[in-house]
Amino acid sequence: MKSTTITRTFPMTQKACWDLITNIVDYPRLIDSYEAVEVTTETHEGQGARWKQTRKVFGRSHSQDLEIIEWDPDRSLTHEAHEGGTTYQTRYVMSPSESGEGTSVEMTFTVEANGVFGRMVLAAFGERLVRSTGVQMDRDLADLSKSAIT
Repeated sequence: MKSTTITRTFPMTQKACWDLITNIVDYPRLIDSYEAVEVTTETHEGQGARWKQTRKVFGRSHSQDLEIIEWDPDRSLTHEAHEGGTTYQTRYVMSPSESGEGTSVEMTFTVEANGVFGRMVLAAFGERLVRSTGVQMDRDLADLSKSAIT
């Protein structure tokens, strides 16, 4: 298992931050790398909600099916995807910032191997995957933070 964490302060209340981060249907408008989001359940909110997202990854369009596995309103959200013998999990935790102004958003990405093929992929590409994902996570949070200001 490999993981990386990025933290950024958003200039808004925790509730407003939650509303922004959980509004995945607007991600193509809010985050530069997103091309499309298609909700595949009745709603995009709450545990069990699923969607297909398409975004630019290493200069190419890549689609992935995701599901919310943990939903704690105004505090935390975890979603995951399964692909290529691995499980990809992203967790957002929101809390008041240390300065008391705005909301601290901690975003953690974890990749875990499932079976022999997944272990081979993770052994060969795990470090690069986690590093590049950390860079993209920072960009995603920066894009979301910009939309909080405008």
